[in-house]
Amino acid sequence: MTKTKYIYYFRGDLRSHVGIYKSWVDAAVSKGLDMQMVTFLGLKQYISQRKLIKRYSDENIKIYIGLPSVLNALAEALYFSALCLKYENVKVHVRKRKTNVLDFLKKLFPTKLKYIFEIEGDAVSEAEFLKERPSPECNYEAFIASSDTEKEKQYDSLKKSDGVLVVTELFKKVLIERYPELNLHTKINVIPTGVDAALFFYDKSIRDEYRKKLGIDDRFVLTFAGNIFYSWQNIKRSLDIFNLIKNKKLFPNPFFLLLIRAQDIPLAKKFIEQAGLGETDYLLTNVPHKEVNAYFNAADMGILLRDPHLMNEVACPGKVGEYLCSGLRVIITEKIGLYGEKVKAAEMGIVLSDFRDDTIVLEELIKSKEKTIEREKISAWAKNEFSVQSYADKYANILSGC
Repeated sequence: MTKTKYIYYFRGDLRSHVGIYKSWVDAAVSKGLDMQMVTFLGLKQYISQRKLIKRYSDENIKIYIGLPSVLNALAEALYFSALCLKYENVKVHVRKRKTNVLDFLKKLFPTKLKYIFEIEGDAVSEAEFLKERPSPECNYEAFIASSDTEKEKQYDSLKKSDGVLVVTELFKKVLIERYPELNLHTKINVIPTGVDAALFFYDKSIRDEYRKKLGIDDRFVLTFAGNIFYSWQNIKRSLDIFNLIKNKKLFPNPFFLLLIRAQDIPLAKKFIEQAGLGETDYLLTNVPHKEVNAYFNAADMGILLRDPHLMNEVACPGKVGEYLCSGLRVIITEKIGLYGEKVKAAEMGIVLSDFRDDTIVLEELIKSKEKTIEREKISAWAKNEFSVQSYADKYANILSGC
C-alpha cells in the first residue's frame, strides 16, 4: 500500500473557475504532493458541457460523466472507496460539492479518509445585504429564501469536516463567534483567494497589441470585470465614476472596457443606457478567462467597489488581485478583505473611504494623476502578495497537516 493521495474535489460546472482551481492543484504538486483534480457530472451536465469535458480531460483533470444523480453518488462512493483501499491516507479538498458520500465513507474508513471544506463566501451576510439593498432590475427572492438552508449547510460542513478553509481572518473570527459550540479555533485555516500568476501578468507587447486591436491607443481605459447581477457589484456607481472622469476631463479621452458574464450582458446594456454612455465611450464584451489578462494589459486602471458591510469585509474577491497582477492600478474601497489595507499601504491604487461621495472620488482621482507607478512594479508586488504561487507552501502544509 502506497502513501497519501490528495484529491481536489470540485463542483461539476466546468464553465467557470476551473483554471483557478487547477492553479492550486499545480501549486500543491510543485511542493511534492500527489494531487489530482476530480469531479462527477450528471447526465444533463455532460450533454451541455461536452466541449469543456474534452478540453479539461486533456489537461489531466478527471471528469466522470453521464450518470443520473443516484448512480453518480454510487460512483463517487466506489471511487473514493477504491482510493482508500489503494492508499494509506486519502485527503480531499472539497470545493462547492456536497459531502454526503464522504461523510458516509469516513465511517467506513475512519483512519484513512479526511476532507477539508472550503467556504468561499458568507451566504448568511450575503442574504442580509440583498435584503437591505434590493435592485429593481434583479430578483433576489430565491437567494434570500435559501439563506436559512445555506446556514444549515454551513453548520453541517463546519461540524463534520476535518478542516475548513476561508479567505480572511475576519471570516474565521465570524464563524468561531457564530458557532461557539463547535470550537473551531484550530479547525479553520485562512488562505486568501489566489491569483494564478501564470495567467495574470504584465507584458508591454501584449498591451500594445490589444490597444491597437481595440482601437484605444490614445485613450485612458478604465476596466470593470465580473458579474453584475448582484447589487453588491455596484455597476451603476462604477458607471457614474467613469462619467465623472469623462465630464471632469481628468484623463485623456476616457474609455470604459466592461468584461461581463455572457448572461449578464443584456442587464449591463440597461445600466449603460441609464448612465448615458455614447457608443464610442465603451466596449461591452465577454471573453475567455485565458484572454482576460490581455484586456487588462490594454487598460490603465481597474475598478471594484464594495459597500461597508460584513459580507464584503469577510470576502476576498480575486478580481482585485487579477487587476494588480496584470499591472493595473485599482480604484477600490476600504472594506474589501485584505486588499484595502495592503493597496493603501503600498500606494498601488486609489482606496476610497466613501465611493458614493463625488467630492472624495474626485479628490483621490486627482491625487492619483500625480503618481506614476511602473506596471512591472505593480505586477511584481501583487504576485508576491496575492498569487497562488506565493501561498503554495502554506496550502501544501494545510493539506498535509489535515
